[in-house]
Amino acid sequence: MPPFARPAAPVLLLALALLLPACSVLERTTDDDEDDSDRPPPAEAPPAEEPSEGDAPREERKPRTVQGFRIQILTTEDQTAAEQRAAEAEEQWGAPVEVAWKAPYYRVRVGAFASRSAAQPRLEAVQQQYPDAFLVPDTVTIYPE
Repeated sequence: MPPFARPAAPVLLLALALLLPACSVLERTTDDDEDDSDRPPPAEAPPAEEPSEGDAPREERKPRTVQGFRIQILTTEDQTAAEQRAAEAEEQWGAPVEVAWKAPYYRVRVGAFASRSAAQPRLEAVQQQYPDAFLVPDTVTIYPE
């Protein structure tokens, strides 16, 4: 009998022998999940409240680091050009300016905003001088006012 005409029974038995233990592990895992009904739901942290003016003296309120936004005004391979533009922007806008390098470009970014809505008015003002400026997500440190 040619090799391709052999009965498939031994191969099927081997496959079943290998797959059955895996199925029983899945069933046990599923059964364990059903027992969660006796457990209380995980406790949620209460929402953090923003401090109000009267809560703490100004010097006691600490800066916080958040996923926010910056305004990118230049992307260049020239480090000197990036540093010059950063100095110009800092002088003109009075906002923090950062020169970030990610191969192969230097990126000049202005400001530190906690949200897109906070950054949008400044972006529109910056675009008067730098029409190609745009918002970029970044980790920023926000200082209380």
